[in-house]
Amino acid sequence: MKWENLSRLVDICRDELQNYGYFMANLGAGFSEREQFNNPRNFTILQIQKGTFRSNCMDCLDRTNVVQGVFCRFVAHNQLNRMDLVDLPSGGLKSPFEKFPDALEEAFREGWTNNADIMSYLYTGTPALKTDFTRTGKRTYQGAMNDGINAVTRYYINNFTDGYYHDCLDISTLKLLPSSYLKPRGTLTPLKMSIAFCLLLSALCKSVCDSYFVPDDPSTISSK
Repeated sequence: MKWENLSRLVDICRDELQNYGYFMANLGAGFSEREQFNNPRNFTILQIQKGTFRSNCMDCLDRTNVVQGVFCRFVAHNQLNRMDLVDLPSGGLKSPFEKFPDALEEAFREGWTNNADIMSYLYTGTPALKTDFTRTGKRTYQGAMNDGINAVTRYYINNFTDGYYHDCLDISTLKLLPSSYLKPRGTLTPLKMSIAFCLLLSALCKSVCDSYFVPDDPSTISSK
């Protein structure tokens, strides 16, 4: 992902981000008295939101979360400025990565990182990718390594263990009707293929180790 394109994206969407606005109300009661929120007399609507953004990539997970976090940062700066909690730079926000005060910045990054991981676990069974950027604001070597591990794990889950979840989704959308009749499995099942692959890989690793690390004649070691 080319991170510099996020700045270009925000510039393209800047007018819409400003025009859509956000919902804002002045509450006459605190959160400990939430039951009073149902009474229109206890709050005053100062501003309503006029639109929303839909952002998605191939599977609406990793890069989508990054883009949504950038849009959220932009809107949150305007909200906090409206409440006189932060000052905007002269001329408005210059960067989509403009930082909040330290305590809020840490909470913001953690919140969006956790959101990415939770959504990813539900959909893929692994943590999200590119969360090092969401958490720290930059790509790291460790983050790239984690992305590689998670990508391989996703491949395995999608190809060998995801059938149950697909069946649940198909049943819930009436694309698959439950039946007491079970079709017999074929000779080659995903489980058998996985076991065969692991055994083959183990044999290959043993052969390589024997060739490179075990001497042909052990007696030559004892004679030296």
